[in-house]
Amino acid sequence: MAAEWKTVRLGRYCLKIGSGATPRGGATVYLDKSPVAFIRSQHVYNERFVFDNIVYLSEEASTTLDSVAVYKDDILINITGDSVARASMAPEEVLPARVNQHVAIIRVDPVQFDARFIRYFLITNEMQTKLLSLASSGGTRNALTKGMLEKLDVPKPPLDEQKRIAGILSAFDDKIELNRKMCKTLEVMAQALFQSWFVAFEPVKAKIAALEAGGDPELAAMMSISGKTESELAEMQAEYPKPYAELVHTASLFPAAMIETDQGEIPAGWKSLQLKKVSKQITCRIGNTECKVLSAVNTGELVLSQDFFTKQVFSKETNKYILVQPDSYAYNPSRINIGSLGRNKFDFDGCVSPIYIVFRVDCEYIAFFDQFFTSDLFRDEVTLRASGSVRQSLNYSDFGQIGITYPALNIIREFNLKSNIFKENSCVGIAKPDVDEKA
Repeated sequence: MAAEWKTVRLGRYCLKIGSGATPRGGATVYLDKSPVAFIRSQHVYNERFVFDNIVYLSEEASTTLDSVAVYKDDILINITGDSVARASMAPEEVLPARVNQHVAIIRVDPVQFDARFIRYFLITNEMQTKLLSLASSGGTRNALTKGMLEKLDVPKPPLDEQKRIAGILSAFDDKIELNRKMCKTLEVMAQALFQSWFVAFEPVKAKIAALEAGGDPELAAMMSISGKTESELAEMQAEYPKPYAELVHTASLFPAAMIETDQGEIPAGWKSLQLKKVSKQITCRIGNTECKVLSAVNTGELVLSQDFFTKQVFSKETNKYILVQPDSYAYNPSRINIGSLGRNKFDFDGCVSPIYIVFRVDCEYIAFFDQFFTSDLFRDEVTLRASGSVRQSLNYSDFGQIGITYPALNIIREFNLKSNIFKENSCVGIAKPDVDEKA
């Protein structure tokens, strides 16, 4: 039982606790490819290690940082800034590696502790709250020191019990990661469908081309949507009549003409609008209510912080924070190279700091906007509007001017059906038990 486990000081059972370092020359010595990776705080999340934007060091630069080399089974924990207290294991795929000064290495004695057990303990809500409180206890910048980490009280069950618990949680993590990768593949499929229907207007253009050539526009649209040849569609009609009928219906929804607008040619019956016409800014504040907080750091693929709101860590002016619900979007305009933060993928219900713009769209268009906000089309629009700005940031008024081709509702409903099929194929949430749960 967890109540019978003795509690010990972490530092007494570690071979190393220490922060990394920055190579001489800083970012100027980063490479796109090299045998030695350089791990920074943006890669360390409680949910997993994030590989996006990994940089590498030359052999010469990495040699000067041999004292901060990362080994298999090392625990990495962020010790400064907004991402303080996040902890993950160093995956074997990233090794050999070094860490910068914002990340500390915790290397436990394998005879006494299973490193995975300690890492899972560090990311529990209770420990995260404690670590965040410690980090905010001194100065103006959130920071954890070596001494703080060494003095942490941690449970010490028998080693075989640690391994059993860590094994159960690792199995859940493996399932979650597999599910995440499958969802990523399905997201690519959804984005490809969005690009075909709402950016390139391929079914519409196929109909127009068929009409000009004296052909069958509906057949042309069906070929465009399905990627099948005329003979393959004939086989589909004979062998799979129901999917064929659904394809006929989908093709019929697309117009066979384009109209000229101030944003260029768009399908007939669709609208050329600005984002402000189809979205509503949300400014509802949290007051003094405690809630989960979306941290300010985003590395291209959003990973939500499970930290809880505290005045000490995030802001003393609690009334500035904005509520975010599952039917809204949060966008960080100060990181324009990243893009927006999607709602559907994370089902986030909590609050965000004032640096975020939060807004809502028509619920039937949510799947459409999930793809629009991650498209190159949207990113290019944001980058264009931010160019020349000293702060490289935008407000809601700037976002509101972004042009959007607003499809007819019948097309949107069909897109929703296709998007739901993608999600139902794989994207199922997996709940992970608490670290000390007995199986």
